[in-house]
Amino acid sequence: MLLRDAGTRVLKENPKITSPYPNVDAISGTLLTAAGFPYPEYYTLLFGMARSVGIAIQIVYERLEARGGKGVPIYRPKYLYKARN
Repeated sequence: MLLRDAGTRVLKENPKITSPYPNVDAISGTLLTAAGFPYPEYYTLLFGMARSVGIAIQIVYERLEARGGKGVPIYRPKYLYKARN
């Protein structure tokens, strides 16, 4: 929470920024910089990869473990078919 508050204060100082409330990507970039990661051009890539892994594990959980091991059915959108005459 301290990082979020400090980041907001710093971003408010820049008149070009319309929304000074940092998102998760901004906070993760700050943490990577503080940890000494020397390649800022890879911050977005690392954030995207972490999100992809999170989504993948959610899908695996839903298919294998949810509902006591029965899994959940595959979600399919409703398809409306109208025959042409």
